[in-house]
Amino acid sequence: MIGVYPNPFNSRLSVEVEVPQKDFVELSIYDLNGKKVKDIFNGTLNKGIHLYTVDFQGYHSGQYFVKMKSENFSKTKKVVLVK
Repeated sequence: MIGVYPNPFNSRLSVEVEVPQKDFVELSIYDLNGKKVKDIFNGTLNKGIHLYTVDFQGYHSGQYFVKMKSENFSKTKKVVLVK
């Protein structure tokens, strides 16, 4: 599971991921063109809920995508940066 809030947001975004079992997780931000613009986390997470705060200072207003990928799961959420 992945949750993002607030959405739309202004400069800071909270990303919450729930991992049902210990797993390797890639958590990244992509722009509208599919280009990775920021890595949030890449590594092994234990079972549970994990919270990350992402700073978007210096990024342009617009739509971005937060993607969580693990061995058995992949989910993408659209977020909107409004300045």
